[in-house]
Amino acid sequence: MGKIFFKGKKGMATFQVTKQEDIKKIIEIFSKAPLSSIKQLNFLAFKKAFELYTNNKSKDLLLKQQMDNIRYNMNSNRTDYF
Repeated sequence: MGKIFFKGKKGMATFQVTKQEDIKKIIEIFSKAPLSSIKQLNFLAFKKAFELYTNNKSKDLLLKQQMDNIRYNMNSNRTDYF
């Protein structure tokens, strides 16, 4: 599942998953084996965004705004901690 892309001489790598079925499997894994620290909060936000996207048939502007809001509040922009 997914693909690994290598970039530059520093050994930078990116893991990319594009199939919804594969993303569901990854969500299943991390739902059963929770991450620690802030990574768990980012995972829960990602899971919420994925569920919003897959359950919304119209893919309208409101959905885009909701997804952007979730993405903006992840990682270094996060203000809610455990």
